[in-house]
Amino acid sequence: MAQTIKGLDVVVKIGTTVIGGQKNGSLEISNDVTDTTTKQSGGWKENEAVLTSWSSSCEGLFYISDQGYKAALDAMITKQPVELEFSNTGKTFYRKGKALITSLSESAGQDGVVAYSTSFTGTGPLTITNSSLLNEAKEK
Repeated sequence: MAQTIKGLDVVVKIGTTVIGGQKNGSLEISNDVTDTTTKQSGGWKENEAVLTSWSSSCEGLFYISDQGYKAALDAMITKQPVELEFSNTGKTFYRKGKALITSLSESAGQDGVVAYSTSFTGTGPLTITNSSLLNEAKEK
């Protein structure tokens, strides 16, 4: 039976520090494509993947003394890349790479608590590890 990983167990970290109060996190990997259509393509458009990029985001509740949020805010203001990690506690699900913080917003609704949302854009490669998948590949 396939083993699943609970979303509750996966968090976004800056370095080794969790950005606190997280309610949601995501990571996206995408390829840019270039049009390679020619007259010999038979009327069908053809493309080739040329560049791979990645991005991440998280949102949650603002905690006054949270060091992860402070690190994100500092990196945003100073325009410095951070070491971003998107993983679970046992690191059986693990993604890591350098990223720039491209947005950080805070909201304070009348009937709620202060919340944040932040977006990251990868700069360079993303390390991807799924230890359970790697173990299965070694056994074959």
